[in-house]
Amino acid sequence: GGSGGSGDGDTGNGGGNGGAAVWLEAETINIAGTIRMRGQNGFNWLNDSGGGGAGGGILIQGSTVNVTGPLNVRGGNGASFDDGGGGGGGRIKIFFRNNAGITPTVTIAGGSAGGNTCENANPGAAGTYTTTDTDVDGDQISATVWGGTDCNDNNAAINPGANELCNGF
Repeated sequence: GGSGGSGDGDTGNGGGNGGAAVWLEAETINIAGTIRMRGQNGFNWLNDSGGGGAGGGILIQGSTVNVTGPLNVRGGNGASFDDGGGGGGGRIKIFFRNNAGITPTVTIAGGSAGGNTCENANPGAAGTYTTTDTDVDGDQISATVWGGTDCNDNNAAINPGANELCNGF
């Protein structure tokens, strides 16, 4: 998951908690609902403000993957009383062999900075979102680099289940 935000001043308190992490792994994955692993907003404590917690992580691994629901790993906002910085956005990674519709609404933004007329802070940086096809050649066998048994993922005719051709005959 994400790191917690830091506290400000002599109180050392007020930083938001980092977002949690989730790892979903199955042969078939269908997600239409929301997965939210946001960082918690910083809060004011006495006369100081805390930074927002970093966004968490979402890892999805499956053979056939369909994701249409929102995925949110936004960083928490910094508290506004003083100078709480925003938490950085989290990470979303999706590994699939068959893309059955991977079209989520993705939120990876960093949290906004707190501040006032005397002091300012920085917003959190954006996180990352990646999708990776573990079967580039479409032969339904994942490449060895992704834990599969296909030693040549650029040619569907070359895989552990294909008929062997000796000298091209």
